[in-house]
Amino acid sequence: MQLALLHFDLSSGPANRNMAMICQGIRIAAKHKAKWIITPEMALQGYFFTQMKRSPEIMENMRSYIQPILDLARELGVFVFLGCAEHDATTDKNYNSCIVIDHTGHIIGRHDKVKVVHSKTEAWSTPGKDLTCVDCDSISIGLLVCADAWFGENGEELGKMGADAIIVIAAWPPGCGGPPEVAWERCSERSGGLPLVVCNQTGKTNGLDCTIAKSAIVIDGVLQIQYEGEPAILFADLDFDEKNLKTQEFTVLKYAELGAVLA
Repeated sequence: MQLALLHFDLSSGPANRNMAMICQGIRIAAKHKAKWIITPEMALQGYFFTQMKRSPEIMENMRSYIQPILDLARELGVFVFLGCAEHDATTDKNYNSCIVIDHTGHIIGRHDKVKVVHSKTEAWSTPGKDLTCVDCDSISIGLLVCADAWFGENGEELGKMGADAIIVIAAWPPGCGGPPEVAWERCSERSGGLPLVVCNQTGKTNGLDCTIAKSAIVIDGVLQIQYEGEPAILFADLDFDEKNLKTQEFTVLKYAELGAVLA
């Protein structure tokens, strides 16, 4: 399975800018044969969206707002794992979520971040209650958002739930709670060695230096491949049946090389 990680500078938003970048990334990734496309944590509004001196961007009708992404998923026949803030009308609460969109353009699942640990930047969000596995064309994917992966018991629980792999969307540089790759390796190990795919982000905002944040793939509790640096789309070929990588490193398409404008 060809995966694409959108290792982008998204944390400052705003949502309309990030939406354009995500859609562009999806198109480029699909053109390069990716079937699953993964964004970082809070990719839509930006991780620091509540601190950017503009109106809140938590959409009451998220499905309507992300229609361009749903349409692209259907048009291109790809799955999208989208990080965003979402208002849940059933609970009247806001969540830091990972939404799963299938190749027909339908939302088929959602995981709400359980471990909300940064009181200032995440005060707007309510902790989720449950871990989530989503059936993606007969592949069971466990979902975690950033700090959820710090707790090895979450990986263990997803393994018990029958996950074939774990996807982590993140805004997690070194020094923010400790080396994240240690947590990712622990999470994979306690899951029973499941592949753990981490899509992180880059850029600097509000003192958080994600230019040194890693996107990575861990298997059997060992970090296999990683990338840090300027905005790029990262490709990897992961065999979910054999639970191994068909590539020795990420194939990196940097935005600068594609002539894209990130401003």
